[in-house]
Amino acid sequence: MSTTGHHCFVAAAADDTISADWCSVTFEDALRDLHHPVTGDDVTAERFLLHRDPALEVYFAPLDRFNASARVALVGITPGRSQARLALATASAALRAGADLDVALGLAKSTASFAGPMRRNLVAMLDGIGLAAALGIPTCDDLFHDRIDLVAMTSVVCHPVFVRGGENYRGSSPALGRHPLLRAFAERVLAAALASAPDALVVPLGVAAEQGVRLAGVDPGRVLSGFPHPSGGNGHRVAFYARERSRLTEAVTAWGAR
Repeated sequence: MSTTGHHCFVAAAADDTISADWCSVTFEDALRDLHHPVTGDDVTAERFLLHRDPALEVYFAPLDRFNASARVALVGITPGRSQARLALATASAALRAGADLDVALGLAKSTASFAGPMRRNLVAMLDGIGLAAALGIPTCDDLFHDRIDLVAMTSVVCHPVFVRGGENYRGSSPALGRHPLLRAFAERVLAAALASAPDALVVPLGVAAEQGVRLAGVDPGRVLSGFPHPSGGNGHRVAFYARERSRLTEAVTAWGAR
């Protein structure tokens, strides 16, 4: 296992609820040794299991890296299975090609975060409220490519969470604030990560992510509240976005003028 400069907010938050071993440094060798192609079953392999209780299971994915120099922080609920698989595959391939862990984690983060149709929706929505203009870039798609330096992409729980036989956790059943582990991730891991980028605009994606940001104790003055989740499965997304777009645009413009 190599020694890197990776700073893990998960390890820093360790106590009797969160283990210091839930950091990517612990899983570097397991990532390098993954067989390719990486499948959805690899996401829930026993070697990546972090926590199991009657309500949910949490598995490791190499998505705990956080960009403390970011100007904007995009906060989801938790990585889904497809994003976790892509992160595992990307980090593993990078390590096998000789990259150090921090480089591999950065590639995994930019490749897997909000990947798929959700990313297209997210970029269109962010561009539509003027965030690209406020950041001085042509489009927020650049945040996933040439201008990843401007963004921190994270989740209330940075590792994938599954409920009811392997379904992606969507922020309820159990509620974030009522499950000890989920609450601990919000109050300690997410809080510490966002505190490391004190000037970043925090954009929680949807109601559950916004609840997590509140649990993290983030200053409401730097939170873009009321931004809908960009998933295509969010049936109210288009109508809600249309209704809130003017207010969100004004908030982004005010932030960009600071």
